[in-house]
Amino acid sequence: MLDGDTIVALATPPGTGAVAIVRLSGPAALRLGGELFVADGRQTGRVEAPTATALRRRRAMLSGRLIDPADGRALDRCLALVMIGPRSYTGEDVVELHLHGGLRLAQRVNELLVAGGARPAEPGEFTLRAVLNGRLDLTQAEAVLNLIGAQTDAAIKLAADQLGGGLGGAIRDIAAPLTELAAEIEVGIDYPDEEHEPPDSEAQGRTLAAAADRLTSLLETARAGMAVAGGVGVVIAGRPNVGKSSLFNALLGRRRAIVAAEPGTTRDLIEATREVRGVAVRFCDTAGVRDAAGEVEREGVALATAAAREADLTLLVVDATALGRPDPAAPCRDWLAAGPVIVVANKIDRCGGAWDQAGEGPLRRELGLSAAVPVVGVSALTGQGLDELLAAVYEAVTGGAGLRQGAGMLTTARQGREVREALAAVRR
Repeated sequence: MLDGDTIVALATPPGTGAVAIVRLSGPAALRLGGELFVADGRQTGRVEAPTATALRRRRAMLSGRLIDPADGRALDRCLALVMIGPRSYTGEDVVELHLHGGLRLAQRVNELLVAGGARPAEPGEFTLRAVLNGRLDLTQAEAVLNLIGAQTDAAIKLAADQLGGGLGGAIRDIAAPLTELAAEIEVGIDYPDEEHEPPDSEAQGRTLAAAADRLTSLLETARAGMAVAGGVGVVIAGRPNVGKSSLFNALLGRRRAIVAAEPGTTRDLIEATREVRGVAVRFCDTAGVRDAAGEVEREGVALATAAAREADLTLLVVDATALGRPDPAAPCRDWLAAGPVIVVANKIDRCGGAWDQAGEGPLRRELGLSAAVPVVGVSALTGQGLDELLAAVYEAVTGGAGLRQGAGMLTTARQGREVREALAAVRR
C-alpha cells in the first residue's frame, strides 16, 4: 500500500500562533527539507549550503534559515527536527520544519515542498504509514485519535495506555496460546504418517476455555472504554414544565438554558458538556413533548424525539408532585422501552418529605417500571439528589466499570466487533 511518495502536511492547526510545524515523510524528505533549510555553522556561524548534508547529521534539532529556492532569499528563522527511518514515527525519514506561526508562511512552505516533488498527505496518512511500516499496531493508531480527541484526564490516561501497547499486548497474550494450539493441530493434519504424541483434548479444551474467558473479560470493558474515550450523549426529555431546563442548568452548575413558567419555552436542542467521573457527558436539553399546536413547537418536539432515539442515555423527567394525576410520562411512555433510560422525579422539594418516605414505589407502579429502570428523585431548585443522579448516569453509560490500566480496554466499536467475532470463533 506504500506508494513511495514523500508526503507533506501541516502538523499544527491552521491559523496564527507562535509556532507552525510542516512535516515531511518519505524517501525524499531529507532532500526536500535541505532545499529549503539552510543550517547554521556549528562553530563559525557561517551558513552551510542548502543541501541534505546538514540534515543527515544525527543531531535531532538544527537551527537555521528557511529560504525560497527560487531566489535564495530568507523566509524565516526556524528549526529543523530530523528523524531518520526506520526509527521514526512513520518508519521513514521524517523532517519537521518548526516555523513562526503565520498562516501564509506555513502555506507558502507547503507549496514550495509540493512544487519540489512532495505530495499533500491524506488525512491520517502519517499514522497509516506508521501502521504499514510496523511502527504501530491498529489499536495504537486508534489511540492516537483518542488522545487527540481526549476531553478528560481519564480519557488521556486510557489513550496513553493504549498507545503504549496495553490493549495490543493483551490481545497478543490471548492469541499466543491459540497460535501454538493451531500449529499443534496443523502438524498432525499435514504429517499424518509421522509419529506424534496423541492430542491431549482436555488440555486443548482448557486452552480454548481460558482464551474465551479472557476475551469475555476484555469485551466487558467496551462499554466503559468507549464512554471514557469518546464521551456520551445524554438527552433530558419529558413533558413541558417538569423542570427539564432547570435540571439541565443544575447539572452543568451554571445557567445555560432559559427557564420560565410558560410551557414550551425550550424549542431547540441546547447542548453542553461536563465531566462525570472521567467521562465527558454531553447533556442535551429538549423541547417538552406534547401535542403541540404551533409549527415551531412541533418541530421542537420532533427534534427532541429524534435526539432521544440517538442518545446513549435518556433522562425522562417527570413531576414528582403530579403522582395520581393523568399519566405523568405521557406521551413519552414509549421511550421507557426504547433504550437506556433513567426516570428522574423532579421537584421533590415540594413533596413535603413524602418522596423520601414512599415516593419511588408509587411512581414505579404508576409508570409500570421494571426493577431494571433506575428512578432518582431530585430537586433542580435545591440540588437535592443531583449527586445520586450523576452516579446513576455514570453507572448507566459505563456499567460501573473503572479504568483498567495496563490490562487493556476496548475503546472503539471496531474493537468490540472484532473481539466478539474472535470469541465466537473460539467457542466454535
